[in-house]
Order: sequence, then structure tokens, then C-alpha cells
Amino acid sequence: MKLRTIGSLALAGTTLLALASTSAPSAATTSSSAPRAPHRARSRVVTTGHAYAAALSATMPLPGGATRLATPLASLHPVTGGFEFAHLADIPHYYVLNSPINVTAWAESRFPPRDLQGSGSTYDGGLHTSVTFSVLERCHDRRAAYCAVTYSAETLSAGRQELRVDTAVVWTAVHVAHLPRTGVVTLTGYDHLSLMKSPSDPVTVTLSRTQTDLLREAIASLRGSPGGLCMEDTTLYTITVRSSTDAKVFWSAVADQCPGELVVSRPGSRLVLNGRSCRLESLVSSFLPPGRARATKEGLKGCEPL
Repeated sequence: MKLRTIGSLALAGTTLLALASTSAPSAATTSSSAPRAPHRARSRVVTTGHAYAAALSATMPLPGGATRLATPLASLHPVTGGFEFAHLADIPHYYVLNSPINVTAWAESRFPPRDLQGSGSTYDGGLHTSVTFSVLERCHDRRAAYCAVTYSAETLSAGRQELRVDTAVVWTAVHVAHLPRTGVVTLTGYDHLSLMKSPSDPVTVTLSRTQTDLLREAIASLRGSPGGLCMEDTTLYTITVRSSTDAKVFWSAVADQCPGELVVSRPGSRLVLNGRSCRLESLVSSFLPPGRARATKEGLKGCEPL
């Protein structure tokens, strides 16, 4: 179930993902006497992310015969919506094509089907189409929480087409969560998931030390979440740690289906990570009993090779 999208494009059922900004307060809510250091820090984040996005944009495939434009010939924006992430760097480049193409079909032939984030079209004096793909697999720096490319095209005149290529990167700090190696570690999946109600028919297993160590390594390698807001969501699985079987939980991790976050909670801290790592999700699926927690296992098939 593909749920991480650009802008406001619905991809699964009635699920709608609106990319949420988690940046610092706006000028309207920030005192003019506030320290300036945080602003300089944010500037460094954006600058570094911008450089990373610029380098990544140079690796994006282009149709044959595409000629770079210094300035766009027509106002052209992604149909799938604007980028609204915090710490986003977006690099747009414009090209002219003398041999028009079906941009969606062309792009889909260049990227794996699993990377498709969404597509759309509109007609406002000419057909305008866009298609977006995740390219997170090409972003090896853990500070890149989100990487995507959007191809937008519109016919200019008979035989000519303008192409806009947006390469977007969300650049965040690296925060590492460590699953405790001592105590009772349990994993809970579900036989039934519902976007309208809580998951039901829980299946809980106690993990061995070996399983705990593998899970600890996978969680410690996760990137930060770029954020997201979904109209519908459900819990995929939970991990809890107690000092003993009857003690209270002192560490927990809750994974959701949309936007695919793993929220780690412990006394005094809360981290929101990108939980769609294929390494993590394959471990979780393998630790659940055969033939049980079927809904959780199905939901874990939408992972990303982080």
C-alpha cells in the first residue's frame, strides 16, 4: 500500500497525505528579540540540503533531445501539489523537447514500480501532466529523510513540449534510537487492521536476545521522518520493553501505516523515525508466528530500501 506522496494526491483508497511542515514558528509568532543563532542553524541545514539536492538532480534521467532552458517558456508547476516539508530543498530545472513524449509512461520506464509516488494531470489551455518517484535509495546520507523527483510536462505548440524536473530533498538531523538489550522485549502484530477503528486480534511474541539485537541494529539505522499527515491511519505493530514481565513499559516503539513512521518513546524523549525500512520490516514480519498477524505482515510489504 503506497502511502508516502507529494502534495495532496490520494494514492490508496480514500487515504490523503498532506505534507506537513514542522519548521520553527513563523515571524508572526516569534519575538523580534529572539536569539539569532537558531536562524543561522536552519540556514546551514537548508544550504547543505540544497547542495545535496543539486548534486542529486544532476543524476536524474532525461528524455533524449532535452535542451536545458535558462528560464521557463511557460508557467509550469507540478500537478501533484507543492512541497510543504520542513527543511526542504527543491531544485527545479526546465527543458524543451522538440519531440513531445508521454512523460508519465517515459518516467515509469526509468524507475522501479515501487518508487512511484503518484501522478496527475490537468487541462488549462493545454494538457499538463506530472509524475513523482521516490529516489531515497540514491540518497546514501542519513540526513536525507526524503528524496524525490517530479517530472512535469506541457505542450507549448505543435511539436514542442516544456519539461520541468524537480529534485527535492528533506534534510534533517540524525537522531539514533537504541532498543534496550535488557528486559522483556515484546513485539505485537495484528490479524486485522482497520483505518476506521483500532487494530484487533493482537499477536504478541517475546523476543530472544538474538532477535532483540537484530531489531536494535535495524532501528538504530533509521533516518528521521520527513513528516506527514494522513486522514486515515492505523497501527501496524508495537514493540515494548519492560524490566520484568509484570513491570510497566519503559520503552516503546509504535509503527503506523501512514505516513510510515516509527514513534519511539522513553522517559524524557520521543523520536519520530521513518519506519518503512525494508530491513526493519522484514525482521518484524519474520519474528511474528507463521500464519498469524496476517494484516500486519501484509502492511509491511510497502517498505523502502533505506
